[in-house]
Amino acid sequence: MTKRIVWRAICILSTGVFAALCAGAQQDDLGCGPRNEKYNLVVHENRPMPQPAPDKALVIVFPDRRFSSLTAKQRLGLNGKWVGMIARNTYFFFETAPGVLKLCEDSKWKPLFLTAQPGQIYYVKMSLWETSHGIVSAKPSAPLEIVDAAEAQKRLESLRYATMEPKH
Repeated sequence: MTKRIVWRAICILSTGVFAALCAGAQQDDLGCGPRNEKYNLVVHENRPMPQPAPDKALVIVFPDRRFSSLTAKQRLGLNGKWVGMIARNTYFFFETAPGVLKLCEDSKWKPLFLTAQPGQIYYVKMSLWETSHGIVSAKPSAPLEIVDAAEAQKRLESLRYATMEPKH
């Protein structure tokens, strides 16, 4: 039997500590979000740019200009849950409670840690590119980067708002 089959058998039959370990095994390697959750990207005509609630932080995520694939999509996880997805020429945003945020994306490069303050807006640029095999990958040195409002606003002018919905 392979290790994966043995691990699944333990997960099915276990309780307590083993059950907690099994729940973690369903996450991707960085704990970005459950690897088996699949989503569709929904691109909208409107282009909302909300302000955060006084007790929340707002994070706006967008791709850098080098992301040229017409069909590839990339998810972003926040503290172990998928919160959004981008594709070429799209952006998304989410509100969150203040505190330390762990942001990471599908390609398994290093996460970005951010200490969010209430009432603040954070702009996160996701650096992606397509390999020669058509696989989307993040820029290894800095797949996620916090940028200033001026740089973000200039880039956001040409992007469309997108949300994600679970695939059925």
